[in-house]
Amino acid sequence: MEIFFYGFFGVIIFSMGLKAYQDYKLYKGSFYTILYSGFVEYYFRLRQRKDLSQSDWLKQELGEHRIIFNSYLDQNGIPVHNFVTIFHNKGAHMFSVIHSVGEITGKDKDKYWIIHRDKKTYRIPSTSALLEQHIETIKKQTGIQHIEGVLMFPNAADFSKMKTNWKTNKYGELLQVLQSGTGTMTTMEIEACFSKCTENLNKKKKEGKK
Repeated sequence: MEIFFYGFFGVIIFSMGLKAYQDYKLYKGSFYTILYSGFVEYYFRLRQRKDLSQSDWLKQELGEHRIIFNSYLDQNGIPVHNFVTIFHNKGAHMFSVIHSVGEITGKDKDKYWIIHRDKKTYRIPSTSALLEQHIETIKKQTGIQHIEGVLMFPNAADFSKMKTNWKTNKYGELLQVLQSGTGTMTTMEIEACFSKCTENLNKKKKEGKK
């Protein structure tokens, strides 16, 4: 009986450790490292609360806020465009999160942007048009008049040669971007916008299952 007891809990601990390791691989170097105070908070919110819509770090530095994640998938179900929208006391920001590093070049009207890295050339789908489209969608859902759109690149990326009308920043500049917002939102308005967006997302999920 005692052997079974230790074996049972050994399997549980191993399973939890494996999940934590897999989650850490996704977390390391990602935009999540900037949004949350550390991996422990991220993991706790992801696995225990199952709610990543708030951040202890942003709460401390910025005050009341809500975070919404949206991804556009290709025909194989793989995310090709990732958006993070933050409602906070200085307005609303939508970040198009680019994960690629290296020298990135391109224009808003281009279908693809070019990445130069390790003497090789790659291309990624341009996000400019879709960012504008997604901002308009959120505006209609919430009634917000202005949402600041930002192209967000990893700290190691070089986007100095990008030709875009969007604001461009590195992951590490997230807080400065949010604090520079010129709008105002009350806690009630933040929660109302968040509810409208999540209700729409849940409705789409239900429709997709039918």
